[in-house]
Amino acid sequence: MKKFKKLMIAGLATVMAVGVMSSFAACGGKKTELVVSTMFGAGDDHGMAYDKLNKQFEEEHEDFKITDASGVTSDASWISNFQRDIESGKIDIAFYFSGPQMQEHWDKLVKVSDMQKENPKIGANVKLHDQDDYSVELKGTTQEVFYRESAGNVADMDFMDLVAAMKAGTTVKSADTAKVPHYWFNHFMGYYLGADEYATFNNTKAFFTTEKKAKWLDAMQKSIKDMAGFMKGSFDGELGDGGNFFGAKEGRNIYVDGSWSSGKIASALNPADAIKVTSIKDNTGKEFTIGGVTSGWFMTKACWDNEAKRKAALDYIELHSSDAAMNLYCSVAGGVMANAGTPTGLTYGMKLFSDAQAETVVMAIDDRVSPNSKTTLLGNFDLTEGTMPALINGGTETATDAAIATLFDAFIATLS
Repeated sequence: MKKFKKLMIAGLATVMAVGVMSSFAACGGKKTELVVSTMFGAGDDHGMAYDKLNKQFEEEHEDFKITDASGVTSDASWISNFQRDIESGKIDIAFYFSGPQMQEHWDKLVKVSDMQKENPKIGANVKLHDQDDYSVELKGTTQEVFYRESAGNVADMDFMDLVAAMKAGTTVKSADTAKVPHYWFNHFMGYYLGADEYATFNNTKAFFTTEKKAKWLDAMQKSIKDMAGFMKGSFDGELGDGGNFFGAKEGRNIYVDGSWSSGKIASALNPADAIKVTSIKDNTGKEFTIGGVTSGWFMTKACWDNEAKRKAALDYIELHSSDAAMNLYCSVAGGVMANAGTPTGLTYGMKLFSDAQAETVVMAIDDRVSPNSKTTLLGNFDLTEGTMPALINGGTETATDAAIATLFDAFIATLS
């Protein structure tokens, strides 16, 4: 009996100690850190949703503290630091581009199927990425055409008529050529190949049979030469983004950008010259939008192996990838929800983007390849240096069929 009493006393002491420790943490003692790195630094609009959800998580998990390791800049240096921290195990949870963009780090990450064994709610509300077993998808973007109402009914124009007008420097003209030639490239390739063919690319060398290679090379040569026709010497030009673009200079009537800029459209609205958004049609007349679900949450193996962190980290990912979180992230920064829902609470500009989205949505080629393939094809992080920007910046004299064929071969060589 005495032995039993001793065991009871020891057990009660243990329970009391745990309670005291928990209360100590709740009252400001040392808490367990979850280190989270995202693309929401540098004043990114998503930050508002991110901060709100982090606060909710900490209120629900009093023994944990979120340490934000997101970059304070949005340049290439942040990406290199992020990749280094993933490899070193410094990060517990990450938000980044899904698919091949994270492929080189997959050996440091936890598969979604393993997360689901311990928390079945994770990823249950979305279609998981077909090229990535590690990302709990959250949201994506679309790339569409902004235009001034005074530029004419761009939505009804054939894409090549629109391009011809920009080449001629008539009332429809663009200045959004620095840093974002890839948006135009995606639209041109979709136009020349047709949306359905553009969607078939699978990120492998084997994809490019003799017939496919000839077809895609022809489209690439036409696309880059067309871009060189109205973007020559433009990469040092002044740029704004979203609505700011239109207010920066006279004559800026058309702009291609991603849905992340849509929240800024309202700042440039003028009732006498409203801004609209449209998708484009390919050479068969099929309307399409470049976009798709392109980013999600990742958990590192270093975090998974830490039993003190694992459950809380899974709770964190569940919270930040819930239907409510998707809607919140999209309502502050635009974009498409991974659960295929329609966001609510959108700003005027975001709603323009959402309403303009075509039934056919085709993922951009740069979202379907590895970072090395992307850089080889499009250039550096800012897309101002590299073979394609140089070809375009030099005009049609530089953007020759032979030079573009060399670029195409170099791109194919990077594929698996």
